[in-house]
Parts: sequence; C-alpha cells; structure tokens
Amino acid sequence: MRSMSRNILIGIIALAMVLSFSSFEQVEAQETWSIALEEIEGSVQDAWAQEFKRRIEDATDGEIEVVVYPYGQLGTGMGDLAEAAQMGMVEFSMTSPSVVSGLVPEARLFSLHYIWPDSLELTAEVLANSSAIHDHLAGAFQERQLHLLSLFPEGWQVWTTNQEIRSPEDMDGLQIRVMPDPMLSAQYRNYGADPVQMDYAEVYSGLQLGMIDAQVNPVFAIEEMAFYEQQEYMIWGGTVPYVGGVSAGLNFWEGLDPEMQELVSEIATDLNQYIYEMQDEYNTDRLDIILENEPDINIIELDEDERAEFRALAEPVWDEFVDDVGEIGQTMLDIILEDIENLRGDYGL
Repeated sequence: MRSMSRNILIGIIALAMVLSFSSFEQVEAQETWSIALEEIEGSVQDAWAQEFKRRIEDATDGEIEVVVYPYGQLGTGMGDLAEAAQMGMVEFSMTSPSVVSGLVPEARLFSLHYIWPDSLELTAEVLANSSAIHDHLAGAFQERQLHLLSLFPEGWQVWTTNQEIRSPEDMDGLQIRVMPDPMLSAQYRNYGADPVQMDYAEVYSGLQLGMIDAQVNPVFAIEEMAFYEQQEYMIWGGTVPYVGGVSAGLNFWEGLDPEMQELVSEIATDLNQYIYEMQDEYNTDRLDIILENEPDINIIELDEDERAEFRALAEPVWDEFVDDVGEIGQTMLDIILEDIENLRGDYGL
C-alpha cells in the first residue's frame, strides 16, 4: 500500500513537472510585441492599437501577443516613446509627426496650417497613399532607426479658450499650449499668441491655475481629458488636422521575416479606413458629451474670410519649414499640395 502510494505520489510529481515544463515551453514559444501610445485608453490611438492587436493575434493564431501601453505607462515626454522603439524597448510606438518633430524634422510638414482642404476624408487618402510620405518621409524615419507604418488623421484641431477668437487680433497675447514643434510655435506667434509647451498630462491643471489661457486638440481629446471644463469657447479655425502615426523600431522590423513584414504592413494599410471611421465616430460622439455636460459652451466655426486672415500669417512659415529641413521639405510640400489638388474634384471641392 505504501509502495503504491509512493508510486502515485511520484507519478503526480512527475506529471506536474511535465505540465509545468510544457506550460513554460508554451509561454516561451509565444512572442510578445509591445506598442506604446501617446494617448490614454479610449482614444483614437488606442482604437488603432486594439484593432491592430486583435488582427495580429487572429492572423497568428495567438502565437504573437500584442501588449498595448497607453499614455503614461511607459513615458509621457515628447519623443521618448519613439526613442523606446529605436532602442528596442518596445516593438511599436505611436510616432505622431508633431510629437517626433525634434527627432524627425521632416515630419514638421504636418504641423503647417492651411495646407489641407476641408475634407478630412481627402486628407486621409493623401496620408495613406502619397509618395511624399511613403518615399521621402519614410526614408527620413528610417535614417532615425524607425520604420514608418502609417499616418492617419485623428480629427481637426480645435482651439479652446475663455475668449471669442475670430481674427488674429483676438489672439494677441493669448498663452496657448501647443506641441513642441517649432513650426506650430512660429505660426501661433505670427497670429499674435504666446505659444507655451507643456506636458499633455499637465494641460488641465495649467488651464485651471491660469498658467495657460487656451489649448488646441481634436474634440475627442478635449472631452476625454476634460479640458472643456475649464474653457468657455470651442473654436474650429480649420488650421490643420491632428495627424497620428505609428512606427516599428528598425532593428525589430529588419529582424522579421518577409512574410511577417508583409502581414504587418497589410494590417496597417487595412486599418486606414477603420481608423478614419473610428475618429469620425469618436469626435462626433465626444462633442455630444461635451454639449450635454456643458450646454453653455460657445461653439464657433470661422468662415472663409476669417480663416483667410490666419492663413496669410501662416503661409510664411511654410517657407521656414523648407529652410529648416532643406530640399526634401520643398519636395514633400510640393507633392502633398499636388496630391490634394488632383483629388479635389473627386471630393467635390
């Protein structure tokens, strides 16, 4: 009896060891990819990342797991997430042009005001297909050890303030928080404002404490970060859409086999239409939430004549961009403007 009990015990221990070893082998065999976001959970970038995760895991039958790190979990500074991808600390990172403008000066193109037409759908098509991006900008990213996968619009940039703004004169002395991009700062200085750089997580308290007077973001971000609670006006100036982007670390990317590179590229391309629809839904729904919570907030949309005053002050910064980055800047700008012009008829513009 004792011998049988001893044998059963040994068998149980052996089985447990086999199961543990098998489990360990299974965990080790499963590859994990990380993607770091510049925005919080529930944002447009989070929607992109969660759908990317779902499609990668489905396509690989779970052999690859994608872990999504929202804003603040791996970093909060401008460009630090891109550096994490460069160094191989994460496989993918959101690399929105305004955020990485210090690292990739060519990306400052997407901070220039009044380049894009009213159609965000046209903008999305240009971002998805323009050779300015897939040849020239992608090459600039590669030089910085990043493989650019995608650029996509996240919605129009909207000013929130405590004063009515309809002309550059109304911006005189306005302390407005902007991303740390010299092109953005130059444009707002031309408008008469005082651009202030401040960490995204500090904007709400900055507004609350009067450290800044205004800020600029897409509607979904204004709602999810509750910036509207400290502001009386939301103003659509038609300046520029916020452009999101995602890149892979170049060393990681070049270590993938061609079939996996093709899979990731196809999924990123397929997500262009998905994220366009999601940003439209997010921005529409979040505006409804803002109006429900703050029904007295003033909504202003500048007309064409009002926008023209701002555009006249913004256009000289286009030349500053070219002077800043050189011939590639002029080439990219010319291609983007030509692509927009060629598509205007298709969108009834």
